[in-house]
Formats: sequence, structure tokens, C-alpha cells
Amino acid sequence: MRFACTLAGVSSVLFWALSVSAQPPPGPGQPMPGAPPPPAPTHPVMPTMPGATPPTTTALPPPGPPGPPIGTPAAPPPAASAEPPEPPEPLMKQGMIGGESDESGDRTLLGHTFHYPLLLDNAFTAASIYVGSSIEFYHQGDVPAQVKAEDGTILKDFTFDRDLGFVRLRYGVDFQPSQYFSFGLESDYLAEVGANEETLFLYGGQTGFDFRPNLKVRLVRNEKTGSQLGLRAHGTFQGGIRAVPQGLLTELEKQLSTIANDIEKQKCLVAADFECAFAAAGTDMGEAIKLTRKRYGGGGSLNYAQALNKYLGGQASIGIEGATTTVSAPIVGDIEASGLRFHLAASPSLNLYPKLPVGLVFEYRFQLDKQNYAGNEKANISEEEGVSAISHRMGWGLYYTGRRDLLLGWIAGINFLQDVDRALNEAEDQPDAFVFAAQFEMRYFF
Repeated sequence: MRFACTLAGVSSVLFWALSVSAQPPPGPGQPMPGAPPPPAPTHPVMPTMPGATPPTTTALPPPGPPGPPIGTPAAPPPAASAEPPEPPEPLMKQGMIGGESDESGDRTLLGHTFHYPLLLDNAFTAASIYVGSSIEFYHQGDVPAQVKAEDGTILKDFTFDRDLGFVRLRYGVDFQPSQYFSFGLESDYLAEVGANEETLFLYGGQTGFDFRPNLKVRLVRNEKTGSQLGLRAHGTFQGGIRAVPQGLLTELEKQLSTIANDIEKQKCLVAADFECAFAAAGTDMGEAIKLTRKRYGGGGSLNYAQALNKYLGGQASIGIEGATTTVSAPIVGDIEASGLRFHLAASPSLNLYPKLPVGLVFEYRFQLDKQNYAGNEKANISEEEGVSAISHRMGWGLYYTGRRDLLLGWIAGINFLQDVDRALNEAEDQPDAFVFAAQFEMRYFF
């Protein structure tokens, strides 16, 4: 019995040894046969399929510092090393003169930038340079005219249409030593010529100039109400010369019989050698066809500007000017006159900036001229003879307003006037003249 038990134990040991040697070697991570089992895991392990390789594990890094609580805003990103460029300023701000603002400037009140009117003076004291040019057309219908002999006898009485074409150049400069006053000089150059046959012979062509030094003073300025009141004083110095072909015809009529009987004088006349043709009479043809005009004087005006808001504004002016005029004409000699000129004018304006860099203006001027003449028998003017003449002038303008330091625009106007400059003492009796004018102008402020 003991032998049988011993034999059974030995057989069991041999069977176990043979079964172990027949198994394949353990894989990576598997325990050796007969080794003690590994410790039980502390967390659940998913079961593996029979014959599958158990998953391997990788050691995790140590935990970092705790993050911000949920709901905390993220920190802003670090600022870039170079700041982005600022957007460009509007043109109006780029064109501002030193010390000006959006609401106020030398010619700006309540944000409204005023233009400088053509037909009236303004209340502003600003430094600027000005250039302008215009084309004008003048018409006066049924003008009475007479042809007289040296003894005053009327040779012919008739009427004609006086049509003229003008070219006018304007220049000006103003200096501003202080915001309270400025001084400057304005000048005009005028060239005009007859536009039809009768006007060309009876009126001729003319050139002239006008210099007007001025001084402007700011009297009152209220930024809250958007108003300004200014005073302007000026002088005027005018001169001009006119060539009248009618003078040649008058001299020719006097010497007609002499020239008709002298073949040499006829040849001289055809060649425009007037000194030869009229030598016997001792006539200076240069003086016979020349008419000169001089005017000297001065005056002043009280000017007001009112802004309603940044878009709407208006200006008004009242003024007076006194001057002495001398016209020297062939045959009649000098015609002298002293006169006063009164005006009342207004100009509303609409500035669409910053919505649109465009400004619209309207100008109106009422003018009354009163002239008193010295006596001249040859011109049929009695001593202290006087004449009054009324003029109505209107203009419509379109301007660029995108820059504070630039006034650039175009204005068209019409005038209805009794012309004392061309009709002299007969201005009241002659028909009204009509003038159409178109002007381009530019003024730069500094």
C-alpha cells in the first residue's frame, strides 16, 4: 500500500514536469511558470480576449500646477512689438491753420467754414493769397449817340447796341500780424473790346487797373452764438486808357477835302501813316483816338458773419466809398466828377462738409452811385450837374470745401446796372446794361 502511494506521487511529479517542459516560454511581461502571482490591481482591469496580448502601460508625467477656475477670462495676448499706423486724418483737419479746431478758426464758427464773397466784403482777418480770372459779356441796347462838329453842331443822331467782351484778372494778398487785424492789397486788371462793328468804332477797346489796399479789424467775435463783426477800410487807385476809332473818323472828316486833292496824303492814309496824312493840320492822331480815365478815393464797410450750424451760415455788408474821377477825351477835354457809392449786400452759404466736400453760395449786392460833375460846355455838362444810378448784382457759386486752408471754386453772376462809368452824366437817361460774368478763383490760407 505504501509502495502504491509512493508510485502515484512520483508519477504525478513526472507528469507535471513533462507538461511544463512542453509549454512555450513566457512572453514579455508574463510571469515565469511557478512564480508567485502578481499583486492584484487597485483599479478595474478590462478582461482580455483569450490568446490576446495584454496592453502595455506608459508612465505619465507628474501633474502640473492647477489651471484657472472655470469661467475666468483668458489673459490678453502679449502686445506686438510695433504699433499699427493710425488712420489718416480727414483733409479738413490736415488743412487746418495752427491753433484752429473743428469748431473754430479764422473763418470758421460753430464748425461752419465761410467763403470769401466776391460781391461784398467779409468780417474775417486771415492771412491768404488770392488769384482769380473771369470772362464777362456786356450788353446795352438802344444806346443814344450823337456825332458833333467842333462848334457843337449835331451832325447825326442815332442809337446802337453796345456789346463788349471782358477779360478780368484778380490778385490779392493779406497778412495777419494778429488775430484781431490784417492788412493787404487787392488788384484787378481789365481788358475789354467791342463785340460788334458799331461798338468797335464808337466805343473801341480799353485796358485798366485797380489797386485797393485794405485794413481789416475784428470788432466782436462770439464763439457760443457763432457770430463775428468786422470793420474794413480801403483805398482805390484806378487808371485806364481807351482807344476810340471814332476819333480817327472825326479827324478824317475834317481833312477829307485836303486829302482828296493830295495823292501823297492818300497813300500815307492807306499805309496808316497818320503823321504824314494829317501833317498839314498838325493833328496828333495818338491823342485824337485816346481816352483816359483816372479815379482815386477810399471807403469803408461794416461786415457781419453768422453761423447757424456746421452746414449753414450767412454774411452781410454795408459800406460807402467816395472818389474823384477824371475822364480825358478828344475834342471835349477833361470831364471831372466827384461821387459817392453806397452798397448793401448779403450772402447765405451752405457747406456740406464732412458729408460732401462741396459748398454752395448765393450773393446779392445793391449799389447806389451818386455823381456830381464839374461844368464842361463841349460835353454839354452844366456846373454841379448830378446823376444817380442803381445797380443790382447777383452771383451763384460752387466751391470745394474739403480743406480748411483752400478756397477753390467757380461763380457765375449777372448784373443789371445804370453804367456811370461808360455813360457818365447820361446814365439815368440811357437803358440799363446787362452783364453776365463767370469767374474761377483760388485762395490759399496760411
